Amino acid sequence: MNDKIRTVIIEDDTILREGYALLIDKTNGFEVVNSYYSYDEAAVNISKDMPDVILLDVQLPGTNGIDAIPEIKRNLPGCQVVILSVYEFEDLIIKAYANGASGYLTKDTPLTNIIDTVNDIVNGYKPINRNLARLISRLFKRNKYEGISPLECRILELLTSGKGKNQISRELFIEADMVSCSVNAIHQNFLLNIRAAS
Repeated sequence: MNDKIRTVIIEDDTILREGYALLIDKTNGFEVVNSYYSYDEAAVNISKDMPDVILLDVQLPGTNGIDAIPEIKRNLPGCQVVILSVYEFEDLIIKAYANGASGYLTKDTPLTNIIDTVNDIVNGYKPINRNLARLISRLFKRNKYEGISPLECRILELLTSGKGKNQISRELFIEADMVSCSVNAIHQNFLLNIRAAS
């Protein structure tokens, strides 16, 4: 039985695409089943690839990555879409998540962090990196979102400072699983609010 994470890469920069494909395919637990220059090229065969995860660029020839997400989710509802972009604009990140992305990383993210993020997402954990935590924190303050507990507020503060799940667990004297559950709740609250506003 093949229990590797089936990965598709959609990136128009040939050097980056081939580099990601080579490195990810060599990573234990991963298999790059295909890579494409554009979403329009991928759309023809991507259902046959049966990916677990798609690493998707934003600025692509033809259909851009953000607009491609809803179509991917319609055709491959179980597939997780992780954006890899040079852009980190607030409205772009919000639109990506509102359209169904499971993660948003910048292209300067180290490969180990990309791999860790994908592993977390596939295993049901919704990771929030420092930049996303800062965005969520700004949105909560600006829009006075409700539904976030005092513990989740504290965890969000620690995420904005760049602390990881295990560090937060030690600092707050709670189990790592409780941190994961709280982060997932923060993430879910964020999604509900941005989707309600879109």
